[in-house]
Amino acid sequence: MIRTQCLLPALWLLGWIHLLVVLGGVPSAWALNLDAAQPALYMGPDGSHFGFALDFYQDDYGGIGIVVGAPRAVGRAGEETGGVFLCPWAAKGSNCSTLKFDLDDKNNSVGVIIFKTFKANQGLGASVVSWKDIIVACAPWQHWNVLELTEEAGKTPVGSCFVAQPKSGRRAEFAPCRETAMNQLYLGNYRRDLRYCEVGFSSTVTQSGELVLGAPGGYYFIGLLARAQLSDIMSSYTTSSLLWTVPSQRLSKDVFRPEYRDAYRGYSVAVGEFNGNPKDTEYVLGVPNWSTTLGAVEIFYQNHSILHLLQGEQVGRRGNLDVFLFLTLPPMPTDLLVGAFGANRVAVYRAQPVVWATVRLLVPEVLNPTVKNCTLFNPKTTVAVSCFKIQMCMSITGHSIPEKLRINAELQLDRMKPRQGRRVLLLGSRQSGTTLDLELSSGNVPFCHDTEAFLRDEAEFRDKLSPIVISLNVSLKSKGAEGPLPLILKGDTHVQEQTRIILDCGEDDLCVPQLQLNASVEGSPLVIGADNVLKLQVDTSNEGEGAYEAELAVHLPQGSHFMQALSDIKNFEKLLCIQKKENESQLVLCELGNPMKKDARIRVLMLVSIGNLEEAGDSVSFMLQIKSKNRQNPNSEAFLLEVPVRAKALVELFGNSFPATLVFSPPPEETLRNKDPTTVNRNTHKTEDTSKVEHAFELHNQGPGAVSGLQLWVGFPSRSENDDLLYVLDVQGHEGLQCSVQPPPNPFNLKVGQPTPAPSSTPAHPFQHERERRSAFIPEHLGPSGLQEPTLLNCDAWPCTWVECELKQMERGQRAMLTISTMLWMPGLLKRPLEQFVLQSKAWFNVSGLPYDVPAESLPHGDVVVETKLLQVRLEETEIPTWWVVVGVIGGLLLLILLILVMWKVGFFKRNRPPLEEEEEEE
Repeated sequence: MIRTQCLLPALWLLGWIHLLVVLGGVPSAWALNLDAAQPALYMGPDGSHFGFALDFYQDDYGGIGIVVGAPRAVGRAGEETGGVFLCPWAAKGSNCSTLKFDLDDKNNSVGVIIFKTFKANQGLGASVVSWKDIIVACAPWQHWNVLELTEEAGKTPVGSCFVAQPKSGRRAEFAPCRETAMNQLYLGNYRRDLRYCEVGFSSTVTQSGELVLGAPGGYYFIGLLARAQLSDIMSSYTTSSLLWTVPSQRLSKDVFRPEYRDAYRGYSVAVGEFNGNPKDTEYVLGVPNWSTTLGAVEIFYQNHSILHLLQGEQVGRRGNLDVFLFLTLPPMPTDLLVGAFGANRVAVYRAQPVVWATVRLLVPEVLNPTVKNCTLFNPKTTVAVSCFKIQMCMSITGHSIPEKLRINAELQLDRMKPRQGRRVLLLGSRQSGTTLDLELSSGNVPFCHDTEAFLRDEAEFRDKLSPIVISLNVSLKSKGAEGPLPLILKGDTHVQEQTRIILDCGEDDLCVPQLQLNASVEGSPLVIGADNVLKLQVDTSNEGEGAYEAELAVHLPQGSHFMQALSDIKNFEKLLCIQKKENESQLVLCELGNPMKKDARIRVLMLVSIGNLEEAGDSVSFMLQIKSKNRQNPNSEAFLLEVPVRAKALVELFGNSFPATLVFSPPPEETLRNKDPTTVNRNTHKTEDTSKVEHAFELHNQGPGAVSGLQLWVGFPSRSENDDLLYVLDVQGHEGLQCSVQPPPNPFNLKVGQPTPAPSSTPAHPFQHERERRSAFIPEHLGPSGLQEPTLLNCDAWPCTWVECELKQMERGQRAMLTISTMLWMPGLLKRPLEQFVLQSKAWFNVSGLPYDVPAESLPHGDVVVETKLLQVRLEETEIPTWWVVVGVIGGLLLLILLILVMWKVGFFKRNRPPLEEEEEEE
C-alpha cells in the first residue's frame, strides 16, 4: 500500500521525493496502475483540515480502513484540539467516525512540583501512522509546563503522540520531550533543551513495530529523532502520572556545530534499508535548514551515527524529504491516499490488478544469404531462399488475476526499416509482420510459438550492414478479470532482438575498405554566359575489403545541373544516380557497388552543365568523395576539384556601302553653262538631287559575355584637295550608340526631296520606248581600255569627317549601328570632269573591359574598311530597233507560259492553294 503524509509546512519538500524513492529502493513506476477516473471520496468537518495527514489501517480480522488527521477539528469544549477519524473502506467512500482520545487538559502533583498539559491548539492529527491494529496520532503543538514554588519550566510546545487500538479500546500516550528541568537550567547555552520539541511533527513505524518521531524544535531548534517500541509504549503507559518511563525510548544526540543551528532535524522522517544489511533498519531525517537553508538529508544507523549526509546545493531552497512519503509492500496491489485538507477531503485511488508478463524472443545471431535452405513457391516458378526460425515464448503472473487470459502478440520483422524496404519476410505470408491471438494460463510456465522467415534476394535491397531488428509486442486482448477495475499489463510488453547478414569480410567479419579517388576535368575554363558543359573524369578504386553501399558523392557548385554519369563497366555503363539538396548545395550520389569489391576499379565520366556564373568568382569547386556504410574506414579522402571561371566576348564590326557603286553623269552642257548642276533653292534649303551614298557600320556582340566601355571611331573622306566631293547630310547612332561628329553634318541644313525624273526616263509603254541612254562618249585621253584608273579617297591623304561613338555596356546578342548619309556634291565633281573615284572609309573599335570580377581572356577590338566606287560617264541618245523590243516581249511571254505549264504538271498549284478553294472545287 502507499501511505501519504500531508504536512502543510512541508509542501516545498517535493524535490526530495525522487531521492528518497531511489535510495529506498522503491520503484515509483508501480504507482502507474492507479485508477484515476474513479477515486473514493471522504469528507470531514468544515475548517478542520481533514486530510492533513492520513494512512491505511488494517485490523486483525482483515478489515481495511483509513485513518485521517484533522489538526484543526473542534473538541467538546469548543476548542481547536484537533482530531482523528477512522473511515471504513468503501468503493465510493462513506461516513467517517471520530477516534476517541482524552482531549482535556491535565494537572498532576508530585510533592511541591505541579505538572500541566495544555491541549488547546495542540494540532492532534498533524501526523498519523498505523501498524497492524495500532494507530498513532500526534499533537506536535501540545504544551507542557512544570511549576515548583516560584520556578517554572515555561509553557512550551513539547508535543505528544496518542496510541490507540480501536478494536480493544486501549489507549496510551508517548511524550518523550517532557521533563522537570526549569528555565534557569538553559540560560546561556540551551544545551539539551527539549522545551520546543514539537515531537510528532513527523512520524513513521518500522516493520518491527518501532515508532519513529521527528521533533524539529528539539535541542533549541536543532531538532532530534525520538523512537520507541509500540509494545513498550502500550505496556508502560499509566494514567496516574504525566511523566513515565518507556524502556526502549531513544533520542538522537545534541549537535554543537554551526551548520546545525536552527536546522530543524526531524522535519520529516522515514525508514528503509540503506547499508546492504537487511537485518538492520536505517532512519532518514529531513534537515531543511541545514547550513543556513542549504538543506540536507541524514541517514542514521540504529546507534544514531550518520551513514550518509546528502547536502543541498542552493541557499534559500530547503531540501527535506517528503510532501508525500510512499510505503510499498512487494508484488501486493497498492492504493494511493491523497489528502486535500484545504477542502477537508480525502481521495482514495484504487490500484488496478497487474498482469506481469515475461516474454522471450529467439532469433539466429547471423543470416547466411548463400545457404538457401527453403523454397518459396511462386505462381509460375519456385525460388530457393535463405530461411531462419523465430521463437516466441511468453508467461504471465499476477495477484488476483484470472487463470487464463487472451493475449495479442504482434511480431514485426526488420522494424527499423520502412515497410516496403524490409529485408526479411515471413515465409508463409511473405509479409513483414503478423499478430497472434493467444490464450495463456497464469503461472511461470512459458508458452512458446515458432514461425519461419526468409531473407530476400540481395538484389532487392541495399543495406547489408545494419542489424535486422525483430520485435514482439504483447497486449491484453480483453479487460481481464470480472470486477470494478480493469487489468494492467506490465513487464516485458515490448522485446526485440536482432540478427545480421554475414559479410564476406574475413574471419573477423569486419570489412575495412581502402577507398581512393582521383579526378580531372575537360571543358575548363568555364566562360560566363556560355553553354558550359564539363566532363568530370573520376577514377575510383578499393584496395581493401568490400565497401557496402558504396557511392560516389559529388557536391556541385551553385548554378550547376547534373546530366548523366557513365562508367567503364560492361553492361553497367549508365550509373544509377540521385540528386538531392544538402546544406543549400546540390549533392549527386552515384552507386558504385554493394559491395564495391576488393581491387575494384571504376572510371566514371560525369557530365555537368553550369550556368549563372556571373557571381561565382574566379573559380568553382567540386567536392568529390567515395562513401560507404562500413563502420571502419568508410570513406575515401575528399578530393577538391577547382575549375577556373573566365569572361569572354566576341564583338564583330561590319561595314557596307549603299550603293557599292554609283554611276553618274554630269548634266548636259547647256546646264553647265546656265546653272549649278545641283538645283538648290537657297530660300527653301531643298535639293532635288538623288545621288546619295550611305555608309553603315554594325557592331554585333556574339557573346557569350557582355562588354563594357565600347568605343567606335569612323573616318569618312568628304573632300578632295580643292573642294567637297560629298556633302554629309546626317550621322545617326542606333541601339544606344552615342556619337559626336566633326565637322558637324549638313552645314547648309539641306532637305532632300523626291527626285524629279526627266520626261524621257519614264516610258508610257514598253513598245513606245525606242531609245535608251548609253555611255557612248569616251574622251581621247582614256585610251582604248575604257575609263581611267580611279582616284582613291581615304583619310590618309584627304580631309575627312570624323565620328566618335561610345556604348556603356553591350549585352550578349545586342547590335548597334552607325549610319553616315551623304550626297554627291556636283560643284566639286564638275571641277574634276570624268575623273573616277574610290571612296574609302575606315572604322575601328575597342572595349575597355568586361563587367565581371573574373579575368577576361581578351578584350575585343577590330576594324573594317568600306569602299564606294564613284564612276562618272557622259550619256548620249541611241536608237533601239523596234523588233528588239517585240522579240524580247514575245520571248518573255513564252518563257512565262512554259513555266506555268510545268508547275501545273507537277501539281504545285493544288498543293499550295488554300483549303477553302479545294473544298469549293470538290463541290
